Amino acid sequence: MSDSVAHLRHPQLGILKGRRTNGAVQFLGLKYGVLKHRFAVPEINLASQEQDIDATRYGPPVIYPPESCEMEMSFIQQSLDKPVVPPPSDLEGLNMNITVPLFKGEVLPPKDSKLPILVYVHGGGFTFGSSSYPHYDQSHIVEMAVESGQPLIAININYRLGIPGFLTSEELRKRGHFGTNNGLRDQQTAFKWIKKYIAGFGGNPDAITAIGQSAGAASLTYHLHSREPLFEQCILLGGTFLMMRAGDFQVAEKVYKGVIKDLGLDQLPASEQIKSLLEMNPSDFLQKVTPTMLLGPVVDHDIIPEVASFSNIRDTDQFPLPGRKWCSRLMSVDSEFDGTIMALVNLNAREKGIRAAFQESVRSHPQLQQHTATCEKILEFYHIKDSTSDQDALLRIISFVTDIMFYAPSVALSQTWEKSYLCHFNEGNPWPGLYQDRANHMLDIAYLWQNFNHTLAEPQKAVARVFADHIISFTAGQEVVPSFMPDQRVTVYGPSSQGFSSCFGHMEDEGITARRTALFRLAEEAGGMDVLLNVVSRFLMG
Repeated sequence: MSDSVAHLRHPQLGILKGRRTNGAVQFLGLKYGVLKHRFAVPEINLASQEQDIDATRYGPPVIYPPESCEMEMSFIQQSLDKPVVPPPSDLEGLNMNITVPLFKGEVLPPKDSKLPILVYVHGGGFTFGSSSYPHYDQSHIVEMAVESGQPLIAININYRLGIPGFLTSEELRKRGHFGTNNGLRDQQTAFKWIKKYIAGFGGNPDAITAIGQSAGAASLTYHLHSREPLFEQCILLGGTFLMMRAGDFQVAEKVYKGVIKDLGLDQLPASEQIKSLLEMNPSDFLQKVTPTMLLGPVVDHDIIPEVASFSNIRDTDQFPLPGRKWCSRLMSVDSEFDGTIMALVNLNAREKGIRAAFQESVRSHPQLQQHTATCEKILEFYHIKDSTSDQDALLRIISFVTDIMFYAPSVALSQTWEKSYLCHFNEGNPWPGLYQDRANHMLDIAYLWQNFNHTLAEPQKAVARVFADHIISFTAGQEVVPSFMPDQRVTVYGPSSQGFSSCFGHMEDEGITARRTALFRLAEEAGGMDVLLNVVSRFLMG
C-alpha cells in the first residue's frame, strides 16, 4: 500500500487529507457522532471548516474486548497484519472510514458525480468489532468496482457495543437522557451523516446500499422499523432480526442487575450506581462483567416496536415494517454452515454429552411435549440417534442451527419483499482449521472484501471475484442476479471444488443449493418455524 496522500476540498467539511492506496483514497476516522457521556443518545457531528482534517489514520475504536480482532480472524481461519489504531475511546469512537475511487489512478471523482454508496455494518454479536479490522478494509473492492466500470464509494462504521451500546434498565430510563439500543441509534446517526455529507465526496445520498454481516445484518433489519428512510437497498450476510431476536425490558432488567452486581455496585443507592456507571473506567466493563451477559437489542417501542417472528413478518398489519416501502430491494445471502458461529461461542465447549443433551432438550420442549412423533421426526431429520457419537451429533446440531437461524429466516424475508434476491454462499473454507472445506460463518466477508486473495488459489479467487462483482453491480442498481419471487430463483456461490464459481437455480434444486427444503414441511408438522426457532434458542441457552 502506498504511503502517499491525497487532498479533497469538501464544500461543507473543508480540506480533507486522505491516504492513497493503489487505486483509491481512504478518508479514515471521520467523526460522525457526538456523545455527551457514554450512555447518551448520539447527536450528529455537524460540519466545521475551522481547520483541515487529517484523515490518514484510523480513528479510535469504541470499547470492545481486547484481542477480539485476532478472535475474528481465527473464526475466518486466516490472519492479516493489523494496522496501527489508537486506544479504544468512550466518547470518540463514533467514526467511519470512507473509501473513494481514483480514476486512472490519479483523479478523485468530481463532487457532482453521484456515485452509489456501499455502507458496511460489521458483526460481532453486539460485543466486539471495529471498522479498523484489516479484514474489513474496502480499498480492494473500490478498486475492483472502477475496473469493472461501476465505480462506487465504500464506507464502514463503528458503533457502541456491549454495556455502552445496549445496557438499559427502568432506573436508567427514568433519568431521561439515557437511550435504549444506543448501538443501533449510533448506526442510524451514521446513515444520517452519510446522507448529509456524502455528496461532497462525489457520492449520491439517494443511492445508499447498506450491507451488514451477522449482528450487522440483524441491525439492518431492525432499521427497517424506521419511518425515516435510511438507505435505498439492503444486503444481509448471515443475519436477521429472527436470528438475533430482541429481548424485552424484563430480560434487560435482569441483565442490568447482573452487571451492577458484577461491578460491585449492588449495595449502592440507584443514583450512586448510575453515577459510578458514568464515571468508572470502561475497562472495568470488560474485566469484571461476565462475558455471557445477554447485552443486545431490546424492544423499546421506539427503535424496535415488537419482536419479529416467522408468523408475523408476513402480515403487514400485524407487523408493519416501514422499510418495505423505502428499501426498494433486499438481497439475503446465507452460508451453508453459518451455524458454526454458534458452535464457536457456545456448542463446541459442550461437545461431551451433547447428543443426549440435545435429544432431551427437543423431547422436553414445552411446545413439543404433546407431540412425541414430531420430536422423533426432528431428531431423525438430522440423523441424531442414540448410536450417534457426540462429535457427529455436534456437526448435525450445527446444521440444525444453520437451517433454523440462518437459512429459514433468509427465505422468510425474501418472501416478504417485493423485490428480493436469495443467495447461498457454498464455498468451502480454504484454510486449515476446524471448518476447513466448509462454508463457515464469516467466510463470505473474507471473500467479499478481497483482502485474502493473495492466499487463494485461482478457482477460489474466481468465487471471490464473482461474489464481489455481483455486490458491486447490485449497489449500482443492476439486475445482476435473478429475483427470488415469484419463481423462487436463487443464486449460488461455489463450491469451486466442484468446478464452478457461481450459478443460478431454483430453490427446490437441492443438488445445486445444498439446502434442505424438506425443513419447511418438518416445521409445519412441528407447529410452525417459530417452534423450531424456540427449540434452537432454548438449547443454545443451555
